[in-house]
Amino acid sequence: QAAGPDGKISPKRGYRLIIRDIEAGKDTVLPGAPSGSDDFLIACVSMRPFDAAGKNIVIPVGIGPADEPVRIGKGQMVLGMYNLAAGKLKKLDLTGPVVFPSYDATGKNLIVFVMAAGDKGPDMAASKIVISPADKISFKQIGITGLTRSPCPVADILPVLIPPNRDQGGEASRRGSFLLYDTKADKQLLMLPLQDGNKLDDYNPQWTADGRYLYYVDSEN
Repeated sequence: QAAGPDGKISPKRGYRLIIRDIEAGKDTVLPGAPSGSDDFLIACVSMRPFDAAGKNIVIPVGIGPADEPVRIGKGQMVLGMYNLAAGKLKKLDLTGPVVFPSYDATGKNLIVFVMAAGDKGPDMAASKIVISPADKISFKQIGITGLTRSPCPVADILPVLIPPNRDQGGEASRRGSFLLYDTKADKQLLMLPLQDGNKLDDYNPQWTADGRYLYYVDSEN
């Protein structure tokens, strides 16, 4: 359940990000209105939320009352960078119904999927993926949009899950697609095998340390 700054529990279920100082045994609730979806926060934690020095964590910050959970795709979020030592939040100039952030493998660049939404749900045509150096924020949109997955540990390669297009016919449109994208060259590299009923939106793929293999959950028809 969601608790406000005064510690009172709201009857509306919500979820928050909490970071623990292992040595001190102290928990810190990260800022923002709670999320109405645990799946969304699990997905955020499974990315690369920490910078190279482990001093900052990049988080989606729900905009709204402290005891009112933000419904994914219905409310608004802003991109936040939280300094762990100072306990201070810096809000960046990036908002949307869904803000899904990560650092790249170096911890020096930000990769953010900003999902737009319309009356019928997600609006992928108006959504975007943007990248920026973390020390000098200047977001640049790349030429693909979709749900970002774990960045490659040794190259500027990003797995992207393209959701099914319900407005178009065809097998590929029904199951969506999964591809590797070169964010530096801003071009698609290759399509990866994908079946109906895959769980890539729930379970984040993992790379081997040398970037040779990508391990992910699919389904078998």
